[in-house]
Amino acid sequence: MGRKATPTRLKVISGTDQKCRVNSDEPQYQTDGITIPHEWLTEDEQGYWAHFAPRLINSKVMTQADIVSLVQLCKETALYFKACKMIENLGAAGEVYLTPTGTWARNPWLMIRKQAFESSGKRMAEFGLNPADRTRVGIAKAEKSPGGKYGGLRD
Repeated sequence: MGRKATPTRLKVISGTDQKCRVNSDEPQYQTDGITIPHEWLTEDEQGYWAHFAPRLINSKVMTQADIVSLVQLCKETALYFKACKMIENLGAAGEVYLTPTGTWARNPWLMIRKQAFESSGKRMAEFGLNPADRTRVGIAKAEKSPGGKYGGLRD
């Protein structure tokens, strides 16, 4: 299957865009007017929206077309921390529990936590939010103008 394509905006920011590899027909979505979709998010999830959205909007990585993806990220992040809290509340017995039939079983919150962690990590990667993904993205710096009589050119 291969690696996922890097969004064009991230290529432009990092300075790795090449005209021959950019889809000239790529849809361009609005970046202004993005508001929190209160009806889709719980109070906890809205907190994660408030954390992620301004960073993504300011870096121009997020557009109106990405609202659903960010909602998914917020929901998965909230679920991950809820699972952590549920496991923590059980204390030392958080890893396993005694079933009504008398056998020991793994706590289902462990699987929920694992899946939410993996899912939110993939969403974060799509937005360039993970440290490893940020190493591939950099802010393009202004080039220094060459000095000298011939602007850096030699005879």
